[in-house]
Parts: sequence; C-alpha cells; structure tokens
Amino acid sequence: MAIVGFSRGFIFVKTTKTAGTSIEVHLARQCGPDDVVTPIFPEVEGHLARNHSGPDGSKIFYNHQPLSEIRNHIDPEFYASAFKFCFERHPVDKCISHYSMFKNSPLHAEMRSFANWDAYVDEGHFPMDHMRYMDADGGLLVDHVYPYEQLQDSLDDIARRCGFPPAPLTVREKTGWRETITPTPAQYARIMNAFSETKPTFRKHGWLHTRLPCTNDI
Repeated sequence: MAIVGFSRGFIFVKTTKTAGTSIEVHLARQCGPDDVVTPIFPEVEGHLARNHSGPDGSKIFYNHQPLSEIRNHIDPEFYASAFKFCFERHPVDKCISHYSMFKNSPLHAEMRSFANWDAYVDEGHFPMDHMRYMDADGGLLVDHVYPYEQLQDSLDDIARRCGFPPAPLTVREKTGWRETITPTPAQYARIMNAFSETKPTFRKHGWLHTRLPCTNDI
C-alpha cells in the first residue's frame, strides 16, 4: 500500500509487519478525493481506494511500493516538498511477527514454506524493507523513519506535521496470530546480521542495545 496525500503534503511508504494496514486506514481518513490511496486485501470496511490506476486501468501505485518508484509517478515539486515517512521495527520482533503471520493466518497459509520457527530462521527469507525507503547506496529517501514501538506518538507527530488533528489509532487489522517465541542467541544474531543494511535505523532507535522490546499483537 502507498498513500500520496497531495491535500496533506505527505507520502506514506508501507513496510512489512509494522501495523502498515492499520496505519494506512488511519491516514487515508485524512485524505481527499484527489489523493492516491491503494487497495487493501482483504478489504477493510470504510477504506476507499482511489486514484491508484492509470486511465486504462493499468497499475501505477501498489501495495508496498518503494519510494523510488512512487517518485517516478508524481510531480517533482510535490515530491521535493512532501513529508515522506515510513515505520520500522526491531528486526527480531519483526521476524517473529512475520513468522506468526505465515504460520497462523489463513490468508498466507498456502505461501508458507517452513514447518516451524527453526526452519523459518534457517530459510532466511526475512521481512527486510530497506529497499523501499533507502537508495542503492544506503541513503534514506524518506524524511523520517518512525519506530513501530512508539506507534501512537509517531502518528500524533505525523498529524502535527501534516496539519490534521491527532487521533488515536482505532484500527487493528491482521492481529491475533502472534506466537510466543524465544530465539536462541545464534538465531538472534543471524537475524540482526541479515538486517545489517538497516543498522543506521535501528541504531538510532536503540535496537542494537535492546534484547527485544515489548510489542503489540501485530
């Protein structure tokens, strides 16, 4: 999903397992009829996708679209002035949520290729998102990477920056699947090493020095 909020002056880049669906529903409520809002699957009542396709029905904006591609489809002046942001999460916590989704969500069961947590880690297909908000040299394309662990405070800051009233996050999509997992030290190290491209981000938020933060069931 992506939102290009022309009326509010922002671009939201959706990342994996960071409450992205809940955030996009929340932000889309502040968008106008001419803004870009991509579809959600499965559909969420009250969420209206709009302006994401070309006149011929071709796909222009889509779910989890990298900012480097979004940039190619909008006015350069708006892109330069827009507040561009995404959310990130502690890598190990993110992987536990990712594993739990594929293991327990009926929408993802057919795509599951592992039998258990150990096999998931061994497979190594982790939910890395740096390519969605960083360039090929590792530089940030977004103006701000918000921590998932401070979700409501982050949404309030976005509201203030973009000129709409702060509001509590009332949408909690795709929850209830999370399992309680304690990675081994070797598994923990493997995951953190795999996310090395995002070290500047998780160093900023203290994740390099945090064993594992408290999380929501998302």
